[in-house]
Amino acid sequence: MAKTVAFLIGILLSFNCTASQPINNQGSANNDLYKDYYTKVSYSNTNPTGSNLKNGYSFKSAFGKKINDFLKWEFQLAYNRNHLKNKFYGNKAEGKISSKSAMVNLGVDFNNSTRFTPFFFSGAGYSYNKFDAFINDKLRKSHKNSLTYQFGAGLTIDLPNGLSIDLSYSRSNQGLYKFIFDEETIERAPETDAYSVGLKFDF
Repeated sequence: MAKTVAFLIGILLSFNCTASQPINNQGSANNDLYKDYYTKVSYSNTNPTGSNLKNGYSFKSAFGKKINDFLKWEFQLAYNRNHLKNKFYGNKAEGKISSKSAMVNLGVDFNNSTRFTPFFFSGAGYSYNKFDAFINDKLRKSHKNSLTYQFGAGLTIDLPNGLSIDLSYSRSNQGLYKFIFDEETIERAPETDAYSVGLKFDF
């Protein structure tokens, strides 16, 4: 995991070096063309709101554009994983749930004269959710496509050369999972609180 994070940070830094050194007037014009765009990677600690799942984690990457001084939109890809508690809906359990999602977010920045910019955001999208566990010592697997949504707030801390750190909290609905037990199958949509730290680069 550490190598993956280092690789993503390296990509952001390489973008920064490229964008901050225009070679000529044409290079400067290209920089102006992309100046309202940004990219971001983040890691989250996720805390399910129910009593059936353990804390987990999420990786997210996003590419966005500032609409004006206050509004922005972004396209986000995310991977989320949580392990089951030993008692899962009253059944003996060992395993995990995971989701891969694509989402469009709309955000509002509260710009000011400091390095610190509060923001809030909300978004919706599509998720591919997997259930993979031993329930009462029997292997159960399922997958389901579902709608997902999130909303949250945070703080951007500006750094030199177009870089910034994002600290945020969000509440998300991961979408429906199909949970298979001995005598029944149920569908549930877990809700999760996520505490995130991210690295952002403005082109």
